[in-house]
Amino acid sequence: MRRLAAPSIILATIALIFAGCGGGDEDTTTASSTGSTRETPSQGSKDTAGQKKQPTSADNTTSDKSASGGTPQEGSKAPAPGVPVTKGGDNSIQTYGLEASSGDRAEITALVQSYLDAIAAGNWAKACSYLTSSQQQQYDQFAQALKVPKGSGCPAVLGKLNSRIPKKTRVSDAKIDVLSLRIGDDNPTGQENAFLIFKGADGKVYATVATREDDQWKLLNGSRTPLNPTAPG
Repeated sequence: MRRLAAPSIILATIALIFAGCGGGDEDTTTASSTGSTRETPSQGSKDTAGQKKQPTSADNTTSDKSASGGTPQEGSKAPAPGVPVTKGGDNSIQTYGLEASSGDRAEITALVQSYLDAIAAGNWAKACSYLTSSQQQQYDQFAQALKVPKGSGCPAVLGKLNSRIPKKTRVSDAKIDVLSLRIGDDNPTGQENAFLIFKGADGKVYATVATREDDQWKLLNGSRTPLNPTAPG
């Protein structure tokens, strides 16, 4: 079994964003993710401790160029080069909001990469630090159902959810090639959200959701949604 399906109580949080951007029928699995844009430091983003962090590591290097060789155009409504779409199908994630600036893309890429690296290393506490506070609380509430020690919270639950995924698979999953970052605030809460779209080591294209919390980007739940084209139903 390559990955565990994320429990419905956890994935319920993503419904708010899908409701705001038109929904989707893709299957979401756990990862082992305004029209206006913001100016961000070009030297890297800040992690949860407030320290500067470069967007990527030497082993998991990403770039602004997509797999097709094109460069995402800031402010574009059209899907970025290399991002798969389905003719006549649901492309609400691929066209959500507008294409973000390279600074925003670097910042959220760093966030996602840090989360994936923590998952690959089995550092569940660090991985939890990249999630929204509401998601961490949901993991805490789900602890009893997963039969983890009471009071162990998010790290124990996250570890339990990933326990059946081999480490080599988690390491492979941490290698991503970023294709696009879509930012918008047209969801029901009016909160700024972003979809980072990337190609995984398996050659498939996925999206993961980040949201602004206390003026800092956090991952909604760390799950990834496959975006490869499928025929409309």
